[in-house]
Amino acid sequence: MSHVPGAVNISSMKFMRGLPTELVDTPKDQPIIMYCRSGQRSNTCIQMLKMHGFTDLTNGINEHHVAKMLVTL
Repeated sequence: MSHVPGAVNISSMKFMRGLPTELVDTPKDQPIIMYCRSGQRSNTCIQMLKMHGFTDLTNGINEHHVAKMLVTL
C-alpha cells in the first residue's frame, strides 16, 4: 500500500526463490531493516537472509514502527 521513503519493496515471494537480485551486491554486514504489515513476513525473510550470511538485520515490524526508528537514528 505505502512505504517508508527510500525503502526498497521486495516481495516475500522473491525471498522464497532465493536471494533477491536487489540484494545480491549488498554487503553481508550492512544494516537492513525489514518490515511488512504485521511483522510476520519480515521475520520470515530475515531468517532467509541469515541463511545467506547477512548479519545486521532488524525486524521493523511495520511502516509506522520503521518511520519512528528512522527519526531516532
